[in-house]
Amino acid sequence: MFQTIRIRLTAMLVLLYLILYLVSSTVIYALTSNLSIGNLDAILKETADPLAAQIAATLDHGYFPEQFVSLTKTASMYPKVTSLVLRDATGGILASTNPTITKGFAFAATSSASYTSQYNTITDGYFRIYTVRLTTLYHQTSGYLQVALDMNSIQGALMTLRRVLFFVGAAGFFLASVSGFIMSRIFLRPAVRSFEQQQRFVADASHELRTPIATLQLHLEMIKARQDEPMIRHRVWIDGMEREVERLTRLTNHLLLLARSDAKRVMAQPMKLNVLELVDEMWNAFLLAATAKGLSLEMQPTLDEMYGGIENEDDVAKAMSAYQIQADPERLEQVLTILLDNAIKYTTRGTVRISIERERHWMVIAICDTGIGIRKEQQPFVFDRFFRADQARSGSASGAGLGLSIAHEIVREHGGWLTMKSEHGVGTTFYVALPITQRAKSSFRRVPRRVFELDHRGRSM
Repeated sequence: MFQTIRIRLTAMLVLLYLILYLVSSTVIYALTSNLSIGNLDAILKETADPLAAQIAATLDHGYFPEQFVSLTKTASMYPKVTSLVLRDATGGILASTNPTITKGFAFAATSSASYTSQYNTITDGYFRIYTVRLTTLYHQTSGYLQVALDMNSIQGALMTLRRVLFFVGAAGFFLASVSGFIMSRIFLRPAVRSFEQQQRFVADASHELRTPIATLQLHLEMIKARQDEPMIRHRVWIDGMEREVERLTRLTNHLLLLARSDAKRVMAQPMKLNVLELVDEMWNAFLLAATAKGLSLEMQPTLDEMYGGIENEDDVAKAMSAYQIQADPERLEQVLTILLDNAIKYTTRGTVRISIERERHWMVIAICDTGIGIRKEQQPFVFDRFFRADQARSGSASGAGLGLSIAHEIVREHGGWLTMKSEHGVGTTFYVALPITQRAKSSFRRVPRRVFELDHRGRSM
């Protein structure tokens, strides 16, 4: 499919090149030709007009004076021109400075001065001819004066120009075809990647959906096979179906969120938000789960450390403002839920720590665990959809591998960064950098240096 698109794009580029080149080369040739012939016309006019005026002034009773009929002196006076021709009222030749050339000139009566370009069969050459009508005092035609100038050199130059334009056009056509084919491949790379990603996304989504659907079908078949038994004995199958329905609901919600994000239809609804208070809520929400697993869930700084010793309301407001940003609380809570859930899930002993730090124009939330970590070769794929590094971190593959991808999309939607640092056997730290000001959003250079260095994926968000 993409090969056909490449060929069509190349054909369109080559066609566009041909159109532009034909137009530009035609303009160049026309300008060059007009300029060259215009110079010849200027020489012819400068020669013919004064001479015609002299002849008209000395006309006597309808015949030309002897000095003009012979044109002996006149030829030496105008060395620039190739030939001077004097014709009578019927067009017959009265005199010529170059009779051999003159015989090959065509003549047509004209009522005013005119320019013509003629091919002379006798000399096998091209000439530019300027014809002036001579009249008496009563405006009757008494004859014609023609001045001819050799234009073989100009015709040769124009012929050379045509050849150059042709060969340049042919070379350009070849280069346009080759470069167009190469450039179309480069331009189509994002589309190919997007298409492949979409195919992979559909395939992975189908695979993830197949398992709960198959489980639901199995449970239904079990219930159907034992429909004569009391309902209480079907409880295990009904509970299993309920779990799979919840799993399906969660998975479809995640898929819908990612699909909307790809279509740029998910819009954050930012409002003034105190990050410290939100993190404190999340800390309390996950404290029981961490304690039940024997983990220590720490937060730095805590609300008591920040506001506990402050009695003045103005001082409290000032301290709170240091942790305020514009963000969507629901989306940010979803990000923290994903990161904390993963940290607790993949940590068997030790500590999960949440820290908040303001660095210049950014608010940085770090979630650090002492779990088994992620292998180095798997770290570049952590934020990819449906990627699971469970084999590197311990635990069963209960998730669909969409959590970190969703968190990544939400943080990017807020104009921020989600980066990570992990060492296998030591632990993992995720950094959420959120912009505090519009100035931070407009320039990645203002991201805290350590956050930028910790982007193991090597690409910006």
